[in-house]
Amino acid sequence: MNRILLCLFSCLSLSGIAQNLDPLQIDAAFNAVNLPTNHHFIDLDIRKHLVGPDGKIYIVNETSLTRMVGNQLDNTFVPHVFLNGTEAAIFQDVLLQPDGKLLVGGDFNKIDGVTRYKLARFNIDGSLDTTFDAPLGTMYNYGVLKIYQQPDGKILVIGDSAINSGGNIFNNLIRLNANGTVDTSFVTPANYRWENIAIEPSGTILATHNTYNSFYSDKNKVSRLTANGAFDSSFATATFSGLTGSSANVQKIVALPDGKILVAGRFTGISGTSSSCLAKLNQNGSLDTSFSLGGEGFYATAYLYCTVNDIQVQPDGKILAGGVFTHFNGVPAKDFIRLNANGTRDTSFPELTSFANISNVTCITQLPDGKALVSGMNGYLEVENPYIVRINADGSWDPTYQNYPKGFYNQAVNSVCKTPDGKLIVAGYFWTYNGEHHQLIARLNSDGSIDNSFASGVFGFSGTSGVQPSIAAAVVDADGKIYVTGNFNRFNGANCGNMIRLNPNGSKDTSFPVSNAGTEPNFSAQGSVKVMVPHPAGGVMVGFNNQTGSSGNGLMRVFANGATINYATDYYPRVFDVKFQSDQKMLLALGYNGGSIRRFNANSFNYDPTFVVPSGISAGSASRIELQNDGKILVVGEFTIGGQSKSLVRLNADGSLDSTFTFSLPANSYVNDACVLADGKIAINLYDNAIYANKLSLLNADGSVATTSTPTVSWEARFTKLDDGSLYLRGMKMYDDRQLYGLVRLVAGDATYFLQGQNRLDSNNNGCQANDPVFPWLKYQFTAANSSDSFTYIADSSGNFNIGVTEGQYTLTPQFENPTYFSASPTATSVNFPTTQSPSQQNFCVTPVGIHPDLEVVVLPIDAARPGFSATYKIVYRNKGNQLLSGSVNFGYNDTVSDFVSSFPAGTASPGSVNWNFSALYPQEKREITINMLLNSPVQVPSLNAGSVLDYTVGISSSVADETPDDNQFTLHQTVVNSYDPNDKTCLEGNLIPIGKVGEYVHYMIRFENNGTYAAENISVHDNIDTSKFDITTLTPLTGSHTYTTRITDGNKVEFYFGAINLPYQDAVNDGYLVFKIKTLNSLTYGDNFTNSAAIFFDYNPAIATNTASTFVEQLMANPDVDKIRLTVYPNPASQKLHLKMGDLNSASSVNIYNLQGMLLLSVTNFDFSEGIDVSRLSVGSYLVEVRNSDKTFVSRFVKR
Repeated sequence: MNRILLCLFSCLSLSGIAQNLDPLQIDAAFNAVNLPTNHHFIDLDIRKHLVGPDGKIYIVNETSLTRMVGNQLDNTFVPHVFLNGTEAAIFQDVLLQPDGKLLVGGDFNKIDGVTRYKLARFNIDGSLDTTFDAPLGTMYNYGVLKIYQQPDGKILVIGDSAINSGGNIFNNLIRLNANGTVDTSFVTPANYRWENIAIEPSGTILATHNTYNSFYSDKNKVSRLTANGAFDSSFATATFSGLTGSSANVQKIVALPDGKILVAGRFTGISGTSSSCLAKLNQNGSLDTSFSLGGEGFYATAYLYCTVNDIQVQPDGKILAGGVFTHFNGVPAKDFIRLNANGTRDTSFPELTSFANISNVTCITQLPDGKALVSGMNGYLEVENPYIVRINADGSWDPTYQNYPKGFYNQAVNSVCKTPDGKLIVAGYFWTYNGEHHQLIARLNSDGSIDNSFASGVFGFSGTSGVQPSIAAAVVDADGKIYVTGNFNRFNGANCGNMIRLNPNGSKDTSFPVSNAGTEPNFSAQGSVKVMVPHPAGGVMVGFNNQTGSSGNGLMRVFANGATINYATDYYPRVFDVKFQSDQKMLLALGYNGGSIRRFNANSFNYDPTFVVPSGISAGSASRIELQNDGKILVVGEFTIGGQSKSLVRLNADGSLDSTFTFSLPANSYVNDACVLADGKIAINLYDNAIYANKLSLLNADGSVATTSTPTVSWEARFTKLDDGSLYLRGMKMYDDRQLYGLVRLVAGDATYFLQGQNRLDSNNNGCQANDPVFPWLKYQFTAANSSDSFTYIADSSGNFNIGVTEGQYTLTPQFENPTYFSASPTATSVNFPTTQSPSQQNFCVTPVGIHPDLEVVVLPIDAARPGFSATYKIVYRNKGNQLLSGSVNFGYNDTVSDFVSSFPAGTASPGSVNWNFSALYPQEKREITINMLLNSPVQVPSLNAGSVLDYTVGISSSVADETPDDNQFTLHQTVVNSYDPNDKTCLEGNLIPIGKVGEYVHYMIRFENNGTYAAENISVHDNIDTSKFDITTLTPLTGSHTYTTRITDGNKVEFYFGAINLPYQDAVNDGYLVFKIKTLNSLTYGDNFTNSAAIFFDYNPAIATNTASTFVEQLMANPDVDKIRLTVYPNPASQKLHLKMGDLNSASSVNIYNLQGMLLLSVTNFDFSEGIDVSRLSVGSYLVEVRNSDKTFVSRFVKR
């Protein structure tokens, strides 16, 4: 079974990548967890955050500034490129002004190429405020550190350091006017460095600073400055002290409403009085002794570094305090606490570390509803919620705000292996998966969802003091038991060695070991285990640096019973990789001084002397070995061959260099990892110095570049290929700038064989030549030996095809919309992968049969029809016959409600009509005409309102009789709307078709719009066709905004795939569409309705569902049933109640009311005709009423006024 295609449809995720089957693209069916489209995980230490009056959150860390709505990026906030010379900018502080503008400070001198030194102001939408340009070029080192605003609108700025033109003053506190110019009336005392300030209600300024004329001294003094910057002599400067050997610095000042002052930072006392990290001053600067912490106060295990970074005073006077501390008055209190107004601890407030993985709390923001945002650095607590959390007023966790990514966090996935029942064991250094707690090891179902039946106990893997637990490798044995090794020394609270074995359910296997005096193998240092692989004869091989209590020096075999054998490796090198060849000889990838790559004989402790590698390789270091089917050996490492640096080489079976491998490194670049795929191609993770980033790339078997698709990834990304051929990328946290953490599955494992070619039209009957026109949109039937793998593929408008499949036998047969018009040579082609070389090349030459002139035309609504606005339409006409044709196109419209504005190409216009001539339209050629119309507003006569219907007609003709004249005319029925969803589906025939149209083509248009925050690389549109209403074999793509291909699987599952569309997110250019036609079944009858909807996938985001387009079959001719029972609706128009009458009937099983988009609005069961139906809540416009009674359905139209 073609697993990936079927799974992707059933999971409703991005299967479009499988269309072109680019092996390096993500299989979105794996871990298809639904996160919001703009979900954003904050994965850096937070310097500051603030919340605007609209609830939007601004977050600053060293390298980024974001605005968020909850956990989602606010894509209305314009992103910018900040630079400091050629380096990335450093952000320090933000300030939201009362008018909604944003001040940003840091170390930068360019924003999107515009010069701005250290401070910039942005408008509400994120655009640069060009009216604000502060002259802060003299701010040095890290630029602007802090920003404050006075009540009068003036701005106080603290820089890292500053000098005047003479170079002898390092005053770094400056005041700016509201427009960014320097306020020269504000002059602070010279030769001080200022650290923090607080603005008092009177306009005076509390400021922390250092000792006079001592540039590097502690900022441990608090003074008051007058409104003009001079020292206030009535305020006694407070000096804070620290322990011997430790600095004392004031981090935060808060001016209280009663005039007193809270001071927080790193200090142990003030003026000889003990006060750890938090104190209160009186209005004159003296110590307020009524405020007491009640003991030793704040304490940290590393006491010299105990600090309170931020404090917030709540409306009731209680104090939120965050920083670096472990205890308060001898009781544990990790980095965050609430104190009562008098300084004592509020014991009702819970520990932050019970639900948040945050250390060194740096910022607290009090919210209007009593909640608070708390943020800081990432901790080492192995719990959820790193960096930032929102707490309720009582200190409990607010779960409606969560900071987590998709996948494993922390992203260090070191090992992926498969269980006998097809599940995955994933191990490494992580503690969450999709936001749920799973520490160091987890078991996933085959689709990437978590398997909660796997439980490694209450405590799992842990370490004693000083041991940070992690798992270096895991191996699943044939019986499902799991070998685990890494940096741990406890399991479920009991001591253990750092290699144990688990039962399939996750519990410890107590039968392992049965030798070695009852102790598990133990390795001495963190990170010492580099690789563990299954041994062909059972047990595992472990490569390591160091083993405790043993002479082992690099390689150990561990048997199933726990017995061990150490292999000697020269010079104690590190063993980074182990691979067993088909003859059970063992290849080792070694560090420097070990020969780089060595081979042991099978079941032997001896090196194989017949395996000799060149000196340039043996003197290097190898990190990975990959075995090819032809016996050749791919090696990743660091080598020098012929004076050139190499990081990817291939060896012959005897160890000699394979000179046919042509891969060459870009300048100053290197390969981090490589993997040989099932079809012989090679996936690599390459650091490309030209873009200063790592990227994935695909090579042919000879080392040449195979594809241009090069998704960027984080440097940690590594490949894992399992025995079933599936390929995983692990350890990364980014993929093409998307946040995907720890583990993804790549398409390569399922579909790596390609059949490609080109279709041309032999119009002059002399064989297909390079100058013959291409034959677009050709349909192919792929018939597989395994029938469940069969599918239909429709090429795009280019005439080229590139079709990917899994291993198996296939016959490819071209199919024509009208089989009597054309023939193809060859009539079919067969492949058998992997025996057939991939890609397999097969071109098709299409020849006309007989003489068949056949034109078709359709008119499309490119955007919605809104009263008083312009609307764009597109006429698409095609020669679907086999003769060169010339003729004319006519467009008709109601000129009393709309005006023709323009067209491209230009046409000949007259009232209500526009004409165009065309010539030399090739068979299968498509052309388009774009039309702009202006629609009447609701106040014009006649008026247009929501619910009005616009009718546009288009016709096409030529000088010869058309084979199928029915599709030479087309009428678009477009409903006027006030607003619309840009991701929608429309039946162009409207909501009603006559009974005579049954069995003929209807046309569907699907529109989509990228509302994300970055360009969509691939877009996939899924459409499950109801085969009880439609003939799936007649589905024919007609046109689209961009090139796309079509694949039909499982008989009715259609995927339209826009590969490499790179659809922008900017509003003017972020739209696209596709149009197809399909025949209804002849079995439809009066009153039947047929519906169709679609799901749209932008890259790896969850599906966006369109509306359901519903169309009814309307009776326009005599019908015996209708003659006996007629449906009458009155009054029509109706404003309050609509009455129905159907002959002598008194009731109906149900009455339903739909809008003209086919959406069900009202439904009444067991309807009594004497009561009518209330329509007063409906908006003004046209509607359909459907009456169901017994086995018959009746439909009529009415107007709500």
